Amino acid sequence: MKKKLLIYSYFFLCLIGVLSVACKTDSDSEEIKTCKITFNSNDGSVLPKTETQIFISGTSQSLKTISKLGFAREGYSFIGWAIASDATVSKYSDGMMYKATSDITLYAVWAKQFTITFDENNGSAVSRTSTQIFTSGISQSLKLIASLGFKKKGYSFIGWATLPNSTTANYSDGMTYKTTSDITLYAIWAKQFTITFDENNGSSVSRTGTQIFISGVSQPLKTVSSLGFSKENCVFTGWAKNKNESISSYTDGENFNAEEDITLYATWFSYNSEDSNFSITKDDFKGTTFIKHDYFSSSLSEEPIEFYISRVSNGDNYLVVRFYYIGSNWIFFKKAILIDSKGNKFQHTFGYSEISRNVQGSIVTERIDLPLRKGESLMDDLEKVFQNDNIRLRLTGDYYKDYDLEVERVKALKEILWLYNKL
Repeated sequence: MKKKLLIYSYFFLCLIGVLSVACKTDSDSEEIKTCKITFNSNDGSVLPKTETQIFISGTSQSLKTISKLGFAREGYSFIGWAIASDATVSKYSDGMMYKATSDITLYAVWAKQFTITFDENNGSAVSRTSTQIFTSGISQSLKLIASLGFKKKGYSFIGWATLPNSTTANYSDGMTYKTTSDITLYAIWAKQFTITFDENNGSSVSRTGTQIFISGVSQPLKTVSSLGFSKENCVFTGWAKNKNESISSYTDGENFNAEEDITLYATWFSYNSEDSNFSITKDDFKGTTFIKHDYFSSSLSEEPIEFYISRVSNGDNYLVVRFYYIGSNWIFFKKAILIDSKGNKFQHTFGYSEISRNVQGSIVTERIDLPLRKGESLMDDLEKVFQNDNIRLRLTGDYYKDYDLEVERVKALKEILWLYNKL
């Protein structure tokens, strides 16, 4: 009996402990704290509209958007929220994330709207107009002329001005603009002129191309390559105003200012004509065409330096620089140096296997052909040297040999270099 009494006492004490814990947990639990955000339309009326939003204290959530609240103010744009009714700059943006720790009132901040009126100003009795709303003090892009659909036949749009009779523009198409008042902007138009390019290739029907220019505005002429013009065994040298002129008035891609419609005729130089200084040979097996200057013999030249052009079947052009030595002793040359009177230098070192060597009796020859292409650094160095007339060549190996290039030889080398750059 005593034992049972002890067991009952133990269970009773445990039950009391459980109930005590349960009661303590319930009484100590904290209520969730909330905060109220009051939005005030602050629209200048006597009784501005208000709306509220409940936030959980310390938790971020999005502020209601101005469109959801339904607030508006005629002639004004909403720019954000402030904590004072007379604020002119906002502290919180529309719909931004916000963390509330107390009740607060947010006042809408409004900025005056202004109207930009675009006038087509096309010379007709009734010009079309269009508008764009700007917010005071806030930059935005002007509408594009294409989006407005404004046009004037035979003219190009060059910008906007504040006066209808202006000939120069104050504002460009789509530029960023800021206004503090209503304003009208007038489209400014400039006369268009057409440049007609004539291939002038000697055939009964020459191809043509056109380019539109704006009066008073310089722009590059179309290049002959972009027009797709060509003439067999000829290089383009420029544009002339008359069909039969051989001397060009304008170069390829030159900046040009048109003040009238005009036709420009391509001028060509034939490097295969009887009166040119060049000759053409073909290797049909390799599909390669060689252009040489008549100053140099068609066989292996005994000149220490020669240029010739190699045109391969895939359309690539190479300027081949040939260095050549003939004498009674081997130089075993491995470097060629060209230097002008101003210190400009071209130099290149060759591998042993690149050089062709031959001996006939007591006469030895060494030769190498070095192909170069436009844009390569060696090509740039070569062109700098040949801007001058006084040039020295040094072939160096076991010993060296110097050559002062004669004026006629330099002239011939410059002519083949010129032709290569035109191809």
